[in-house]
Amino acid sequence: MTGRISATLSLLVLSAVLLFSQADTGILTGVVHDTSDAVIPGAGIRIVNEGTGQASQLTTNDVGLYVSPPLPPGEYRVELTASGFDAAAKRV
Repeated sequence: MTGRISATLSLLVLSAVLLFSQADTGILTGVVHDTSDAVIPGAGIRIVNEGTGQASQLTTNDVGLYVSPPLPPGEYRVELTASGFDAAAKRV
């Protein structure tokens, strides 16, 4: 045991892949916060296309926000890690 309190991070995906009528890409954006709703700046985010395995690496900003680069349509897994917290993942 490392002595750190370990809490599961909550992952809030503000919008799943946003597809527009003329576009063939979309973005994933969200805010990472802990169980007390405090935002987690500097959390590592990995977005993985479940069909192709292609992944993007991101880091949350000062208010816990992340925004993906343009992504093709598909099913994605958003994984996050932050020091002192358990890893979490969500399919979108």
